[in-house]
Amino acid sequence: MSNLIFNAITGQKDIQNTVDQIKLGSHNTVFSSVFWLRNSIGADNISFTASDAGGQIQQALHLSVKHKFGFKIAEMAGEPFTQYSDAINNSQQPIDNFFKHCLAHLNGKHIDAVHLRNVRADAHIIEYCQNNGLILEKKQAPWIDLTKFENYEAYFNGLGKTTRKTYRKLFRDLDTQFNVYLDDQITAELVNEIVELKAKQLDEYRKSSRVFADQKNLEQLTKMLTTPSDDFKIFVSTVSCDGKLASAAISFIKGDHYYGYIVAMDNRFIAYKPGNIHVILNIEYAYANGITKYDFLSPADEYKYRWSKNNAIAVYDILLPMSAKGKLYGSVYLNNLRPMLKSAYLYMCNSRLYKAFKK
Repeated sequence: MSNLIFNAITGQKDIQNTVDQIKLGSHNTVFSSVFWLRNSIGADNISFTASDAGGQIQQALHLSVKHKFGFKIAEMAGEPFTQYSDAINNSQQPIDNFFKHCLAHLNGKHIDAVHLRNVRADAHIIEYCQNNGLILEKKQAPWIDLTKFENYEAYFNGLGKTTRKTYRKLFRDLDTQFNVYLDDQITAELVNEIVELKAKQLDEYRKSSRVFADQKNLEQLTKMLTTPSDDFKIFVSTVSCDGKLASAAISFIKGDHYYGYIVAMDNRFIAYKPGNIHVILNIEYAYANGITKYDFLSPADEYKYRWSKNNAIAVYDILLPMSAKGKLYGSVYLNNLRPMLKSAYLYMCNSRLYKAFKK
């Protein structure tokens, strides 16, 4: 690691003291921020840092060790809330040596594997992971390059005729309000209303997610989103029609990068396509505030691809086995058992008996 000093930190108090010193440089995504673990540090957390001679932390990686079916697996701290996995690198030095030190330490602690979800093709750790890990899945994260248009007016005029007509129809036919909330303007009541709308939408489409499947996760999410971050802005926008919440978005803004995190829509207004109009309004805000990258995150779908014009960055789910058991975890659990458990869970969630019990 050249002249950087490596350190592995455990214990809630020591990790808390460490993360409070870490700043997120411009070449890191919002999901590498200590924001995602600040209120949930426990005995299973471990943080790695590399500091310069002056004690300034230049590189960092925050992991959480989980016990799954007899396997000891390390994953990004902040799961399941984080969307991209990566280490923090605020220096000009490559991350590989630091990452090797992290893995060597984990191996000494008898960790079977490191499981990383959604590692971007431009992540600091991607080259090492591709050379030394197993690619479990390749996905895409659609994003819009807003620099392709001179300004918002040029972007709007480049939209399809039907989309522009629908946009005008919403404001013409309904009393429509677009509201923006930043950081400490975001209340628990607002977040809970959006979460409830999203949960209802997931239920209607017979879908689920790791966050929305657990009430404790939702409570933790509300706590996080109502606690401002030093590393980025928390951005919430809503579209209300005739006094009712028709569409809502929870996003993050760091520098010139917009990360769309949660989008929810009330299907009672589906004829007016408020979700589509909401994206346009958020893009207008993005242009007005110097944002050039509008990231829809992974996984990709037809809706996101329509907005991004098929522009996307590759993201990878990666396993770094450190023992024979780690390889077994990848081949048996991740490739076979987990898909079956997920299918069974979704079947249960969509069953009439479960829905009746849930009510």
